[in-house]
Amino acid sequence: MLKKMMRLLFFLLLIFIELGCQTSTEKKTFKIGFSQCTGGDEWRRVMLNDMNRELALYPNFQLLYKDAANSTSTQITQINELVRQDIDLLIISPNEASAVLTAAIDAVFQQGIPVVLLDRKITSESYNSFIGADNLEIGRMVGEAVPTLLKNGGKVVEIWGLASSSPAQERHKGFAEEVSKVNTIQIISQLYGQWEQDTARKVAQANLNILRQADLVFAHNDVMALSVQQVCKEASISPLPLFVGIDGLPGPKSGLQKIMDGTLTATFLYPTGGEGAIEAAA
Repeated sequence: MLKKMMRLLFFLLLIFIELGCQTSTEKKTFKIGFSQCTGGDEWRRVMLNDMNRELALYPNFQLLYKDAANSTSTQITQINELVRQDIDLLIISPNEASAVLTAAIDAVFQQGIPVVLLDRKITSESYNSFIGADNLEIGRMVGEAVPTLLKNGGKVVEIWGLASSSPAQERHKGFAEEVSKVNTIQIISQLYGQWEQDTARKVAQANLNILRQADLVFAHNDVMALSVQQVCKEASISPLPLFVGIDGLPGPKSGLQKIMDGTLTATFLYPTGGEGAIEAAA
């Protein structure tokens, strides 16, 4: 009888210890550092909104947000700041796939801090998860669509995002691969808008002679497509070339509405991955 009582007490003690550990874990607040390459465009603002909406499901998660404003050196500094704040996990959308930024992310990973890459890639495998769409395939889809839009062939101007970022490189590669299969389509110029409205505008203003020759402008995001289009209108280019972008965001000033308005000829959906990044973190 005594042995049975001892076993029962031991069993209850184990349950008590286990429940105590669970309670301790449930009360712990996890610090998630989010290093954003830039928060200055609508697509990335939607990304942050998507993350915050998903975070509502995890009251024990605290998001520490840093905006690098398109600067790799700033992003490296901010990564180190987040580490000093004792983050439990790093979500990062790298500004570019450079050796110096990759090394900074490697250092975080080697400290045992989990790393989730969001949207953009690095040149090593020092991360636990990558959340992002297939940019190579999106580029191919645009390349397949262009001959349909230009049934009689024509000249195309491509507006790149940041040339050192993986989405820009992959979108260009997929697009160029498909367009090269059609003899009647010619890419006459590649301009560099850095993903930004103002930069794309300045580049377009400096290359109006090229844009006057274009039958279609393919920009790596909708923001740049709309910015270049506005410059073409201001310069009274007629007829206007067709304009194709990527992102397909909802909202009154975003890609899907511009399709409805007839402003953009086409856009291709590119989800932000914000919710997925928080799910991966959890």
